Amino acid sequence: MGFDSLSMSAVTALGHLRQHARRQDVSVVEAYVIVPHTTADRASHDYEAALQLDGEIAADLYFEEQPRDIRTLLLDLLIRERPGWLSVVQSGRRYVRDLLNDRVQQVFEAAGLFDEVPAAEVVEWWDRLASIGWSELDYARLARGREAERRSLEYEIQRLEAEHCPYRPAWVSLDDNQAGYDIASWLREGDDWDVLPIEVKSTVKNIPEFHLSRAEYKACVTARGSYRFHIWTGSGGPHIADREAVIAGAPRDGTFGEWCDAFFRLPQES
Repeated sequence: MGFDSLSMSAVTALGHLRQHARRQDVSVVEAYVIVPHTTADRASHDYEAALQLDGEIAADLYFEEQPRDIRTLLLDLLIRERPGWLSVVQSGRRYVRDLLNDRVQQVFEAAGLFDEVPAAEVVEWWDRLASIGWSELDYARLARGREAERRSLEYEIQRLEAEHCPYRPAWVSLDDNQAGYDIASWLREGDDWDVLPIEVKSTVKNIPEFHLSRAEYKACVTARGSYRFHIWTGSGGPHIADREAVIAGAPRDGTFGEWCDAFFRLPQES
């Protein structure tokens, strides 16, 4: 069964078959003879596709914890088949969604993978998928960066609630890693609220320092209005820097070249 043929009808049917097989101590094939005929509701599912799927995924998935088990199923199939679109996963969820057919999109949605505010295990699932072929060190760095983004999102939620803002921040980089910032928050400007882009950095050190790429610097410079940096250190944070401070501290291009990566160290708070 190819990944593009996956459907919630097949996943639901497989759950029915495996749960019946476990309860009655029979095989999935034997359950297939009985289960589709037990109720009218069950008969509507794709049991033939479920039988094909049964031989391709781990035998201990019963889909009783449906979102979690569906995520496991999807990751197993994707690691096995490695479709060509895996290369776009690092760009963000919306790029993946555009490449999925309607049936597969429905499976992703049932797994909670397109939730607007995803749970930590959903973020980890996406990062695991993006890290196929990476080293464990690369994955550890990615996981640390995602945790910093989550902390910034929570920090901004609390800040906006305290300021009685009618809007909520969004975790932009999870859907579009090429947007030029990680969190879209809000900043009061007089009687109005303007979007506040936030780039999130993290370090295991206790000193608020970070590297800034040329592309990240360009996003900061070209942003309309305010732009902030959150730097999370081993001892907490966030340490916050506004765009003006970063622009002022950035290197300057020379006659025969331009800088590509800059190192910043913020003054430590007393």
